[in-house]
Amino acid sequence: MTKRLAGIVLALAAAGLALTPSAGASPPTTDTIDYHPSNRLRDICPFPIQWHGHAQIRDTVWTNHAGVVVKITDHVVEQDTFSANGHTIRSDTYHYTVHWVFDKAGNLLHAYATGVVIRMRLPDGTLFNAAGRVDILASNEAFSITPDTGHSGNIAAFCRALG
Repeated sequence: MTKRLAGIVLALAAAGLALTPSAGASPPTTDTIDYHPSNRLRDICPFPIQWHGHAQIRDTVWTNHAGVVVKITDHVVEQDTFSANGHTIRSDTYHYTVHWVFDKAGNLLHAYATGVVIRMRLPDGTLFNAAGRVDILASNEAFSITPDTGHSGNIAAFCRALG
């Protein structure tokens, strides 16, 4: 849930700026996005993993009296598929919220996700469940299955299942 939403959200914010009148504060705008990211993950296991996601996003954008974006909140419902070495694991559907915080000039200050990071049943029957907070701007990963703070699932078991 790290940088996979950054491009789409910042593009929506820019579009919102172009459409927002500057005469006064507007009520927040809401849009729904169906997003299908895909990437080759190299930072989770000792081998690469192919990741495909499907996210439904309710994107809400707040602007100040000058029409400058000051906050974006994305409520996300997601399901992912991980494949490697002839094995595939599909996650349960899970929910999280991404918070984008801007200064009064519209510069991005903070971006973090809170909620379930991933939830999936591994082939051995154990539940891999990770939840907490991920600092999106501090992460170098395209996708994270472990929060910066909170509870992480068993990464070794996840990698064994795909190994």
